[in-house]
Amino acid sequence: MIIDINITHQDNGIISLIDHDGQEKAQKMIGNLKTISGGIIQVLDELLDENDCMRESVTEIRVNPGPGSFTSIRTGVAVANALAYAFDVPINGQKGIFVEPRYDRSPNISKNKTLVSEIDPN
Repeated sequence: MIIDINITHQDNGIISLIDHDGQEKAQKMIGNLKTISGGIIQVLDELLDENDCMRESVTEIRVNPGPGSFTSIRTGVAVANALAYAFDVPINGQKGIFVEPRYDRSPNISKNKTLVSEIDPN
């Protein structure tokens, strides 16, 4: 079973279970991406339980690394990397690597700082 995580949309994300024939078996939406970190694991647990999938049946993790909003992409990719590592399975087709997020713009997490030496005294 392949776990596919897509959190590139602004308002919600989707986690899908894909069988070995490439057919989507089930999917669930992740609602509020502002609280995505706990949401991914909770939704994934529910999805696996509802479809009688054991952790041992997971053979790969797939994640869309972006572009997308900074927080949701960063969190989704981090969770996918952690799952691939914990389950000891490939991520996006490669084992032993970490996927890096691609953002749609630079993060806006704080104001730019002006150095004192850059201030014109005149």
